[in-house]
Amino acid sequence: CGSAFLWASACAPASAAARRDASPFQELAVLAASLIASTCSASAEPEGEAEPQRNVEKPRRLGGCPNTCYGDSCQYWLQLDYGYECTQLESEWGCDCADCPACDGDDDSDRGGDGGDDGTTESCPSTCSGQTCEYWDTLYGIRDGTCDWSGVGGYKATFGELDTYCDCTGCSCDGFPPTSLPTSSPVPSMSPSTSRPTTTALPSPLPTPTPTKPKLKASNFDELLAAVASNARIELVGDIEVPYGGLVITGQTNLRIFSDNNATFVPMPGVTTTLLSLFAGAQVAFEGVDFEGGGSHVYSAGNGGCVLVSASELTIERGRLTECSAGGGVGGGIAAEEGSHVTMSDVLIERSSARLGGGVYAGGGSKLVMTSVVLDACESSTNGAGVTVEDAGSSLIMHSSAFKSCTVHGVHVANGDTEAYGGGLALVWASATLADTSFSYCWASRGGAIYMASASLELSRLTVHGNGEYDMYNSASDYLCTAISDAGHYTECSHVMTGLGLTIPCYANCASEASACEAGTSTEGVEDATSLDACRACSAGSVAGSGASWCETCVRGTYASDDVFDADGYGVITKASSCVDCPAGYYSPTDASVACSVCTAGTYSLSGASSCTLCPPGKHSGTASYQCVNCEAGKSTAVAGSSICLPCEAGRASNESATSCTVCEPGRFSRQSGPECIACDAGTFASTNETRNECKKCAESEDYGSTFTSTTGATRCNLCVADWYWNSESCEPCPEGTECDQDGSTLSSLPVAQGWYRFTKYSTRVYPCMGGETACTGGQNVSTELCGAAYTDTLCSRCAEGFHMNTLTSTCEDCDDVNFTASIILLIVLVVIVFVGAILSRTKYSDWIRLVDFGKIRVLYTTSTILRAVPTVVNVKFPEPARTWFAALDLSYLSPFEVVSGECINRSLGSFDTAVTVQYIALVAVCVLNWLVFIFCITYRPARKLHPYSQAMSVFLGIMYLFYPTLTLMGTRALHCTTYDDGEITLLTYDNSIDCESERYLAFRRLNFLYIAITQMIPIGFLLVLYRARHLLHPPSERSPEAQLRARQKREQGHELKPLVFLFTHYKLEWPWCYFEVFESYRRAGLISFVQVIHQDALVRGFAGILIASLSATIYDKGRPFINQSTNNLAALCSQIVMFTYCGALLIRLGFGDNVVGGTIIMAANFGVIPISMYMHVVDRRVRAKREAKLRSLYAKLQICQEKDKKKFELAWNGYVKHARETGNEAVVGQLKANLAALEASVGDDIIPNLAHPASLAKNVDALMQVASDNNDMLHSVIKSMIEAVNGLYSQGPLKLKQRVLEKTRSDYKGNFLQVIDIVRASAVFHTLVDFNRAVLALQASGGVATIVRSKDRVFKPLDSGYRDVLLNITVQGCDMVIELQLHLKDVIAVKSEAHRIYDFLRTLGW
Repeated sequence: CGSAFLWASACAPASAAARRDASPFQELAVLAASLIASTCSASAEPEGEAEPQRNVEKPRRLGGCPNTCYGDSCQYWLQLDYGYECTQLESEWGCDCADCPACDGDDDSDRGGDGGDDGTTESCPSTCSGQTCEYWDTLYGIRDGTCDWSGVGGYKATFGELDTYCDCTGCSCDGFPPTSLPTSSPVPSMSPSTSRPTTTALPSPLPTPTPTKPKLKASNFDELLAAVASNARIELVGDIEVPYGGLVITGQTNLRIFSDNNATFVPMPGVTTTLLSLFAGAQVAFEGVDFEGGGSHVYSAGNGGCVLVSASELTIERGRLTECSAGGGVGGGIAAEEGSHVTMSDVLIERSSARLGGGVYAGGGSKLVMTSVVLDACESSTNGAGVTVEDAGSSLIMHSSAFKSCTVHGVHVANGDTEAYGGGLALVWASATLADTSFSYCWASRGGAIYMASASLELSRLTVHGNGEYDMYNSASDYLCTAISDAGHYTECSHVMTGLGLTIPCYANCASEASACEAGTSTEGVEDATSLDACRACSAGSVAGSGASWCETCVRGTYASDDVFDADGYGVITKASSCVDCPAGYYSPTDASVACSVCTAGTYSLSGASSCTLCPPGKHSGTASYQCVNCEAGKSTAVAGSSICLPCEAGRASNESATSCTVCEPGRFSRQSGPECIACDAGTFASTNETRNECKKCAESEDYGSTFTSTTGATRCNLCVADWYWNSESCEPCPEGTECDQDGSTLSSLPVAQGWYRFTKYSTRVYPCMGGETACTGGQNVSTELCGAAYTDTLCSRCAEGFHMNTLTSTCEDCDDVNFTASIILLIVLVVIVFVGAILSRTKYSDWIRLVDFGKIRVLYTTSTILRAVPTVVNVKFPEPARTWFAALDLSYLSPFEVVSGECINRSLGSFDTAVTVQYIALVAVCVLNWLVFIFCITYRPARKLHPYSQAMSVFLGIMYLFYPTLTLMGTRALHCTTYDDGEITLLTYDNSIDCESERYLAFRRLNFLYIAITQMIPIGFLLVLYRARHLLHPPSERSPEAQLRARQKREQGHELKPLVFLFTHYKLEWPWCYFEVFESYRRAGLISFVQVIHQDALVRGFAGILIASLSATIYDKGRPFINQSTNNLAALCSQIVMFTYCGALLIRLGFGDNVVGGTIIMAANFGVIPISMYMHVVDRRVRAKREAKLRSLYAKLQICQEKDKKKFELAWNGYVKHARETGNEAVVGQLKANLAALEASVGDDIIPNLAHPASLAKNVDALMQVASDNNDMLHSVIKSMIEAVNGLYSQGPLKLKQRVLEKTRSDYKGNFLQVIDIVRASAVFHTLVDFNRAVLALQASGGVATIVRSKDRVFKPLDSGYRDVLLNITVQGCDMVIELQLHLKDVIAVKSEAHRIYDFLRTLGW
């Protein structure tokens, strides 16, 4: 059976213990022995306790036992050495073992049963590709007792119990890793079926060991150590850096470590160590794992560069060991000691070195099994650069492997030689079996390939090439073996040693060398080449070189010749020495040719051809051609093997090597055959669906027409003529603002004219630049690329940084330049006019102010604010000079940003939303400052509280009045957005840099609504303050309108009306005209602001402005709200001018009058109102001057009358004083004066300024009048009796009319009717001062019947007219109502009746 150890291993009996301890090497040895020799039939007793022989197997599932116990059969669990019986599996685990043969009571079946001599169960059928499942399991399986081959061996399941092709019922599978794939029968493929039944959980607690082995992943050394400790199946998912000491595994069995991506064991940087060490019976299998850079350390005593195996088992599949070094030790790659077993398959060991066994070392009875192993560039210093096997009991089985460039460097001896043994393999006291193994370029001084010393060697199909010195050296013989595979030589030496399939000429005492057979002969078929006759001539078509061992048949494409330089295609029949390639243009279709055949026309061949190749379409050739020639341009051939090319038809053309003449490409044509088609001229085309022997003209085509043209070589009319552009589907007229003066304009390349703006290259419309003609440079650019250097933002509407808008020139200018805007110029002109007017008037400032008609100025100011908004409302730019005039009207808005550009102050102030917010903040700041000044004044100047309040309120209301239109305009401008490009873009009309759909605008819009709400409260505030002062504005009166007006003008000087004067002073007295300013404010807001947001269409907004202006003109003309009639006329005229301006703006927008003439007419109409208003003022001033002159004359005459009456009053008083002196009552004058002074001191007018009826007397005027009526007679009777008792003449006055009471309540007492204390009134007339004085004393000493509650001495403090009396307010016992009593002197009152007529006249005129 081969070597002794193989035979012993294969034929050794196995006890149960032996089966459990069986190593992978022992099992593989059994297989190897059976493959090399035959199956052993005898058995021997092992040392130790004997046990009946059974099959060598590990626990497994057996055929016939169903998988009813946690995914496996009961027999599977019985084989796992838990010590369980079937009854325990059923009772404790709940398994169903009824159908399991292992549980049927047969003692031999409880662990699997006995098998046949061939190692298979008797019931295992040959149903798997002609063999039993156990046969394949034996060849390719693993040691898990299953038939699925999915474990450590690394061969994925391809057949087994689940395979539809293989029925493994009744089989008892066992096996170990295969050494090669089967050759006798194909491996069947597998189509998985349903999975095996499992239960949800294993019984708890589980016995140990655990039934299944977990699978863990390791990406570093620590994770690997933990996984090894758990005895798990370990998958390496990354390279493992090994620390000093390496991975040491002691005693652990059945450990599998694998990687799907060839993870590598490498030492940590700077560490020299053996990477893996196995001790004390460890069993480890590696699959797809590499080892690199290992070096021996203390554990190995210098042995094992990458791997050390001591008394353990190691399996490596699909691995690589690179640059491993044991230094002065043994086993550069792997060192196996102390009876270890190492199995390798598909392994590369390269660039590894040691003293012995640069690649692998086995000693101390260790076993090596190597399949498909390559040892490349390994080195040693003494023996076995590739593999060294030494010591009795050590062995090597190796097949399908190779030794390459392995070198033994050797040691120097005393005589100067170098001793180096076994360049590839060194065997010392060991045995080896080699099959299908090669040695190439290995070197040693003894045995370049193999060195043997007291060793046994079995060889089969060995290849040796290029090895140094002797291929084999046997130190136990007195002969050297050279030229192990030098067949093709012959020698007369009679000492020949033969091996299995190998002739080894060995020389003992032969002095001659082998001789080579001559060229053309070989030793093929001769076993012992002992003479020249052994060199036999090669047959026809076969060749042999010098020293050939066999004749080689010339293959197809060559022919046999005796001249290696033969090139004519004809050779020799016998003794050919070389196979020569057929020359180009010739071929040999069969092997063993002695001559080549010529290629026919239409074909060609290269040197060494076995057949002639047809020329491909587009090429042609003649006889014996070595290549095919391209068809020239204008010709073609469509079939292979053509000898000629055909010319193209008219209308077609071809390039060189054409397979066919193609129809001219669209856009090209051909009238005759030729090498190419001609491109259509510009303006013509050739489409894809027409014969292209001519081109059509675009203008004459029904599909296109006169608006289309084309470029040279066009397939269609793809260009538009001048003034048209291509819009993806058709030619469209170029829009206004573009310059399509050349053919070929497209939507994306529309040339924009100067002064126009285009948003994107897809925009079908262009728009006038908001910054004017100089703002946009024109060209094929879009967006802000069109803007000039001084302009930026959308529509080039804003000045660039460092520039500002000059409203006079409507251009952006450098902020550093001093420029005057139109508004500033207008402001300067107005200041000059006022200043010059003041000088020319030669009057005081106050007198000059009286010359100014502020009512007309109000109308002009209001009109200017309305006119300024017209271009914005209609969205039009007036032509010059109207444009400059309207720019100057920016001054009317009183906004600093309308007069001075905020962009030069701060860039952000040029943004509309920022400017609005800043103006609101500034306005609030001014108002707050105004009221802070007021608070300061009343705090530190308390004596003037009324005057500061009046001033502060006046300033506050004036600010609101002046800034209301500006704030309203800005608020509504913020709501007005304009859409462009059919709604794709929406921008704020007044500031095109703001996108109306942006978050910035939406946030500002929300804030702006608050601004608008606050602003529109200003007119409502005007209404409230006016209504609160209504009793002073229009109290009920029967006086003439002029008298009422003069009375109101006097009241205007009071602290209540003075702050409100500008709100009503120019309007009529009666309701509702005194509130007309509220209407006027909203009228301005409507024409300035509201009309801008009523509709998106500018034309609609323009007509709305015309309507509002027309209604305004009607109101001024018919309603006449102003006191001054010329002011009404001016207001109506201004409204008509607004109408005219709106009409002009609409006409310009529609394309009429957009020129200097139109601009001049509009400016003349607007500017003309100024001289007209001045003329009206002059005329009105003259009329008023004449009227006032007449009134002054009348007033002077009345003054003269009043002076005469005053003298009469004085004369009458002096008469009473004289009479008292003449009658001896001179002292009464002093007494009367003292009595009246006493009354003044207690109840004088200064002491009780605001006398009123008790609040309990009446709740309203009607109730008060009723009290007066009810008590009138009683009150008069009491006072009358007292007056008549002192010789007085009592006169009862009538009750004051209710209308008069209401008038006084509103005009004099702020609505407090209880202060009207003269409803009940009377007078008493006396003839002497004595009676007058007695009456005063009587009323003072009435005993409570009558009480004087207020006194006013006008006897000694006469009125300006000279009239003297005493005015008393009295209450009578039993009634709280206050009555009025006047005490008169008869002669004085006689004069009063005449003077009162003059007083009534002056009062009526308001004087």
